[in-house]
This record gives sequence, structure tokens and C-alpha cells, in this order.
Amino acid sequence: MQLSKQIKNKIKQDALSNLKSRNLVGEINLYLHIEEFSADRKLKAGHKEVSIPRRTALVFADMAAGYNWGHPCQYMLYDANTGESYDSVEAQFPPLNFFTNPENFEAFHMPVKPIDVLRDGKFRIAPIPAITRVLKNAHGNRYAILFSGMSENRHVNDLEFIYRTLMDIYGFNPANIYVLNHNGTIDYFSGPHPVGNWPGDNTPYRIIVNGQGTKAVLENVFDILATRLKGDDFLFVHTNNHGYGPPYDTQSSLCCFPNFNLYYASEFASKLCSLPSFAALMVMMEQCHSGGFLNPIIINSPAKWTHFAAACREDKSSFGGAYFDPFALDWIAGITGHYPDSSGLLQEVDTSHDGRISAAEAFTYADAVKLPNKDTPVSADRPGGYGAYIFLGSSEATHMFFNPTYGGYRVDWCLHWGRDCGKPAADRFCQLMGYAGTKSWQVAPDIGNITPTYVLGDGKICNQDLCDGFAFMECSGQYQPPVPQPSPPSPPQPSTPWDDPTIRSLIDEWLTQVDRCVKRLYPGCYIDKWGRMCGKCETTIADCSLNPDHPPGWDNYRYVWEHGIWTDYYPYTVKEYVSLRQKGESFSSMAKCKRK
Repeated sequence: MQLSKQIKNKIKQDALSNLKSRNLVGEINLYLHIEEFSADRKLKAGHKEVSIPRRTALVFADMAAGYNWGHPCQYMLYDANTGESYDSVEAQFPPLNFFTNPENFEAFHMPVKPIDVLRDGKFRIAPIPAITRVLKNAHGNRYAILFSGMSENRHVNDLEFIYRTLMDIYGFNPANIYVLNHNGTIDYFSGPHPVGNWPGDNTPYRIIVNGQGTKAVLENVFDILATRLKGDDFLFVHTNNHGYGPPYDTQSSLCCFPNFNLYYASEFASKLCSLPSFAALMVMMEQCHSGGFLNPIIINSPAKWTHFAAACREDKSSFGGAYFDPFALDWIAGITGHYPDSSGLLQEVDTSHDGRISAAEAFTYADAVKLPNKDTPVSADRPGGYGAYIFLGSSEATHMFFNPTYGGYRVDWCLHWGRDCGKPAADRFCQLMGYAGTKSWQVAPDIGNITPTYVLGDGKICNQDLCDGFAFMECSGQYQPPVPQPSPPSPPQPSTPWDDPTIRSLIDEWLTQVDRCVKRLYPGCYIDKWGRMCGKCETTIADCSLNPDHPPGWDNYRYVWEHGIWTDYYPYTVKEYVSLRQKGESFSSMAKCKRK
């Protein structure tokens, strides 16, 4: 039933008086639901319910207008007969019909207007020209996931911008771009309707939506990628729309269609961890509380290199604009080289001057030009600093070799024993691999005692802690079939391998790997130094205060060497792990878990 004009006016006056008494008149937007709610009704406010005990009129107060949800809001409840206020409920999401039936909400106090960040907020300083040398080559296959659940128009516009960038600037195969939006179409909540042209350049939307923005569909895409990703492949993930998290919940989450269903950061990270090892992961998240995904993704990423960027800290909301989200707009513009209307950037983004824009450079740009006192961007990479080497595409025929090996050993930092180090050794390796030389490289210091290195120019093995190797090499130039690799003699194994300091270090690594996998299933469980499952594991609590029974003279390393299996949780026994690590496999490449 529609509220009478008299009741509506009385409620509006009271709501405004309430704001004036709190000195909030210029900060909060107010909406009156034009129809009353019947008694015993429950309003869905995200994951929360607001109970309606009597015939009720609702004023919805947006306490942080302009930001994406969730953020503070208020349900001001009035008696529908008298217009008297009887309760006020704090929440973080509007009622669902605020999105599905916006015509039922009368906006009667709107001091906070949406910002057109593309046209009103962008030209704060003189623009510079777009970059001119963004090329499309890359080794391996490149995949992308673009996700938005409870989409509004600005979220779809962000997706369209990055979709065009992947297609037009970086040459992604459209079959490798998974777009999951809203109800499985280009549609969205609220206006404008019908769906018209993309406001970036006033042309029709080109994005191809593959499925709904739900948790189930997103996890299905992860399952598909688990069968397709290979060691040289690249994955880009962009999430958008709304989110939830601290201080209102224990961890951050991503909102999914159709009713603000929450996909928690721990669930996202667990699914990510199920992917096979691949070359590089680039993640950019726009939703509120997105910074809470940082640690779960960095820790659980199966990629050799990972860079993560988010619009805000885990305890903050992300800011939204009229047609684009500001952080997403600036980040995508940075990695594209221009804004959607082809206007130039606000400052230099390609600070390395190599004609490519790295994940780190795109984040630095978006952070530098952000609107004052709005977003709180965060980023991280693993290994530290490697975001400067993660690109959507590369500038020529190149190949990244992570922890490069030759003849079963890590490549030594020096071409000859103690001399011709760095680039000479890297160039020689690249030439052996069929490339003209090396484009970039980085040292992996003091690895010889853990993973012996091979000195390419002398054919010698260095197995001391002072021996350096390469963390990566980027080989470039004309590719030819590589020179067949030799099989250098293996260094002699000690008769008691568990006493070797090098192997003890690898046993400790193995324990760390198994502990991580066990914790994925049983967070209260841990692996102790004897390789035992301790704490709250499955349905029992294991007390590990006493050492296990063992033959006289055995220490924990001998015990683990003889008993270290746990293949229900981790795919390698301790002996298999040590053998593979000595042959050049990296710690991160073996950070895999099994599902029990």
C-alpha cells in the first residue's frame, strides 16, 4: 500500500531533523520507500535481516554515499499509521529491492552527488601522451577472469574497459577470457536502462559475457583452468562490484549474484591453490574490503610470480563514480596507456622506459593519481619486487626462465669460476636455449648448499653456500632450437643424508610444505619437527608434547627421513622432495597440495 502524502511529509521532516541534530545534513543521502511494509516482514540487507514487527515505512540512509557496498547505512523505521519513528537498524547493505526496484525509492535528500571521474575528476594536472609501444607477444597461453556479481552500470563499464584492453592492446584470445557478470548478460542493477552505449567512447558494448557472477560459476572457471594452465602460462584476474569484511566480519569477501552472496577470501585462495603451477598471476580487485584478499592470494598462489593490487584496505570501502570506479579506471588506463575516451595519462607510467607497463607500474600510477581521501590502495608481490617484471604482454620474442637449470642443476651466476658473472652467464644460457641473449635477469644469492649450481663455462658444480644462481632470466631475440643439455655427474650423496646440513634444510622445507597443506583442511592442525600431525586434526586432538618412540641415536631429521610420507595431503615424500629440489625444482613450483 502506498504511503499517504501526509505521512510521507511527516517522515521526511523527521528524518531530516535527525540528520540536523547530528550535524550530518551534508553527508548522508536519504531515500523513502513509497510503499509500506506489512507486519512480520523481513528485509534482506546483504547477509543480514531487518525485522519489521508492524506496518512500517522505511527511510534508507546511505551513510557513505559514493562508495561501493558494503559500507555503513541505516534503516530508519517509522510506524506507517502515525509516521512516528520507532527504531533504527545499522547495516552495511541496502535492501535488495533498492537495486531490483529502484522506482520504489524516492530520493528526497541527496547532498552527495556521484562523481564523473572520467570527465570531471581526471584532469587535475596536464595530461601526457599515451605510450606508443605496447606489443602483444608472450610465451605460453594467456588467460583472464573478469568477475562482477551484484553489478551496477559503473562495474560493467570497468569490465568493458579492461576487456577492450586485453583484446585491442594485448591481443588476448577471446576464447581465453572468462567474463562472469550479474545474471549472465551485459545487464546490471539500477540505471541507465535500457542498456545503451559504453560511456567510455559512446560506442556499443563489445564484451562477451560467458556466465553469471555467482560463486558456483566462478569456481567452475577455476576448475576449467586447472585442466588448461601449463608452466609457461599467464593468468589475469579482475574482480569488481561490492564486497564485505572487517570490522563487520572476520575476513573479506566478494559479493555474488543474486543476493549479495559472500565468497570469502579464504575460499577464493583455496580454489586458486588448486590450480597447477604456472608462470605468472596478476590480480586487480576493485570491490570494498578487497585488501583482505592480499595475503590469502600471495600465500596460496601457485604461480611462480604473483602481483596483487586492490582499491582499498581490508577494513575500508572502495569509492565509486557515476560511470566508472576511480581506482579501476586509473589502473586500467595506466596499463592501457590512455583513458577510455583516448585522452592521455596524468603522469608518466612507463617509468622503466622499456615500452611495456608492468603490474607494479600500473598500481603505482593508480595510487599516485587517486582522488584525495577516497580509496586506500594496497599491493604486494611474490617474490618481492617481481611485480616490475609481470606484464600482460612482452615487447618482443622473449621467454622467462624461472630458477633456470642446465644439466639438472641451477645455472651458476658466473660463466667461469669466480669471473664473468651476471650478464655473461645469462647470455650464454640464453644462447644455449636458442635465443640471441638476455634482456633481464636477477640473482638468487647463496643457493649452492641447497641447490648446487652449474658453471656453464667450466662445467663445474658449485655446492657451497657462497654459490649464487639466477632467480630468473628473460631471454630474447631470434629463437633457434636449443643446444642439447649435458648430464653432469651428480655430487656424491653422504651415507647418512639426514646428517647433511643441505638435506636438513630441505627436510625443514618439506615439513613447511606439508604443514601448509594440512592447515588447508584442518586450520587447527600443524606438523611438528618430527613430521607428526598435532593439534585439532579431523575429529581428534593429537597431543605431541612427548617425542615419538624411535631407535637410540635417532634425531628428528633421521625420523622424518625414514617416516616422511603424508601423501594424503602433499604429493611428495620427503625423499622425493629432496631429490627434486636438488635437481633444480623451486620451492614455489612444489607448493602443491592434494585433496584428501
